[in-house]
Amino acid sequence: MPFDGYDNSYGDADFNVAYLPTRMDNKVYVIRTDTDEAIGIVGKDYPKRADGHKKMLDAVRDTWRELLPDWVPDASISTQVSRNGAWCLEEVKFPKQPRPITTSRQSTELIPRIVYWTSLDGLTSNNLLFGAIDMFCTNGMVIGNYSSIKKKNSKNFIPSLLSDEMDNAKETFLGQVNYIQSLANKTVSFDTIKRITEDLFNERKAKEMMSSIMDEVSVRGSNMFAVHSAFTQYASHSDRFGFRQTANQNNLVERQFKRTTEISRWLEHDAFQVAA
Repeated sequence: MPFDGYDNSYGDADFNVAYLPTRMDNKVYVIRTDTDEAIGIVGKDYPKRADGHKKMLDAVRDTWRELLPDWVPDASISTQVSRNGAWCLEEVKFPKQPRPITTSRQSTELIPRIVYWTSLDGLTSNNLLFGAIDMFCTNGMVIGNYSSIKKKNSKNFIPSLLSDEMDNAKETFLGQVNYIQSLANKTVSFDTIKRITEDLFNERKAKEMMSSIMDEVSVRGSNMFAVHSAFTQYASHSDRFGFRQTANQNNLVERQFKRTTEISRWLEHDAFQVAA
């Protein structure tokens, strides 16, 4: 559900939770109070979040609103849940802050984004990703661990601690733009592309990814940006790779999170780094 930068709506994440005992002394159920549905089991000492995702979302929103005040008026917020509400993903885009990327065949623009994951079932840490959106194909850029931070759901976790690491969001985005432009400037041969896919994937997946890369090459030219963009499509437009045939809507956020993490590993792999 999209909101603007001043909106404090929560979409499908607007619910509270309660904690009820299980048959195990050290475990409790996480119960949605609006549906009476159990959405997880956590340790009895796990940090309690009776207001569900809302307090955490507010903390992240307050942080970027404070640190990026000139970006707030044009911000677009989208909030999704999966695992029956146990997982929550919020994406913030800033469409009025574009930066150009130019290849031999195409010009496009990147805009900054912030993506935040959190969960109530203890199956993922709090994850904050600084990234970019390619406005040509709405791909969400992934730059390995360069742009991500994690904070565990621990008793000592204070949401405001994220502010220290979000403080350089603008610099991080500009660094990503420079990196993507360097990929766009790096010519790559068919044989190198083939070697990258063979080093990273099994035969079936290598064939699928090779096809996707060639589609990107036809638009962007034979450069590493085309390879990077094809990888990113794996999460951004994942129906091409069977995502929507293998996951129901309730698990989309979880699958997207896992695929984003997977892409980060690909981009950090020697097969990609040497070519880039």
